[in-house]
Amino acid sequence: ELGAYIRNDSKEIKEDLEKIFKRFPRLAERKTQMAGTLSGGEQQMLAMGRAMMSRPRILLLDEPSMGLAPLLVKEIFSIIQDINATGTMLVENNSYIDSSLAPNGIGTSGNIDINTASLFINNSSIANTIYGKGNANKIEINASNSINLDQGHIGSEVFKDAVGNGGDILITTPNLELLNNSEILSSLYGIGKAGNILINVNNAVNLSNFSSIDNSVLTGGVGNGGFININSNNLNLTEGSQISSGVGQETILFDQLFPGGIGNGGDIVLNINDSINISGVANYNNGGYSSGIIAGTSIGSQGLAGNITINTNNFKIFDGAVVDSSTNNTFNGGNITINANNFTAETGGQIITSTFNSGNAGNIKLNIADTILIDGIDPTFEYRLATFGEDNISN
Repeated sequence: ELGAYIRNDSKEIKEDLEKIFKRFPRLAERKTQMAGTLSGGEQQMLAMGRAMMSRPRILLLDEPSMGLAPLLVKEIFSIIQDINATGTMLVENNSYIDSSLAPNGIGTSGNIDINTASLFINNSSIANTIYGKGNANKIEINASNSINLDQGHIGSEVFKDAVGNGGDILITTPNLELLNNSEILSSLYGIGKAGNILINVNNAVNLSNFSSIDNSVLTGGVGNGGFININSNNLNLTEGSQISSGVGQETILFDQLFPGGIGNGGDIVLNINDSINISGVANYNNGGYSSGIIAGTSIGSQGLAGNITINTNNFKIFDGAVVDSSTNNTFNGGNITINANNFTAETGGQIITSTFNSGNAGNIKLNIADTILIDGIDPTFEYRLATFGEDNISN
């Protein structure tokens, strides 16, 4: 009770004490002993319990494992992880959590490990970036309630002139929501390999208003893209939101030619137990962009497009949305495979493989156990054609 000396809410103090004893049952067994007679591990538990009794907003621990046996170290850090996962983490207003390898650096960036109940990223970023020579480590986020991005960014990036591999992005949570041009991104501008994106969500993944999950070899990048693997119960993409992989185009900027990406695009694999719904378009940067799942290669790039594999119970694509694998170079486009019980494409929903160069378009394979419904026209197409022009609409 010493840790609660600044509090005067006796009822809640008693409740918190019971919670501490439940979290640290050894302290409950030894509550009549003097602190100096406890073992090293028990004293660490006592120190944490005493600190938690003050209900701190931040708990700072200095070398909590010092002098402890390996089994106790494992137990202490398991307890720390449990404590860390009971609160809310908010990153907002141009704030950053970043581990990077600087332009002149040679080595590796650090891991970013986040364990919390709820994570909110509002107009801010969590990133692992490489500017020098070396590899990025992983970003791993575990949230027991939800992860929400609003104009937020989670990224693993190897920048121009850097040499090294991007780190993987691992996300585990019951609910994942990306709003208002938010992104989860793994990209390669330099020389190396883009990291993989692995997302495990119990309930639903929702992307809206031109949000994206993307893994790409971009303009000037040399190396292969990583995969995108999403496991969830439901997936919803609306208002121009996309899951994509690609190899970037050559670009002329300030009279200088920047070569297209060289390397293969990563595969996209979606394992969605219940339903996938993809719908609508967005007006972004004077373009009319369809919601969709997209894998492709661009003009001036070299390499294969990634494959798209979708496993779900109910698949529905409508109102101008697309699943699209295309090639704009001399290499082949990727295949699209959809395994589902029910498949619906209506009001302009499209499944497309195409070639705009000498590479071959990929195959489309629909394995549908029950019903296929294809119906209607895209109600947004004429509007988008008139508003943006033929070169600026995605289907």
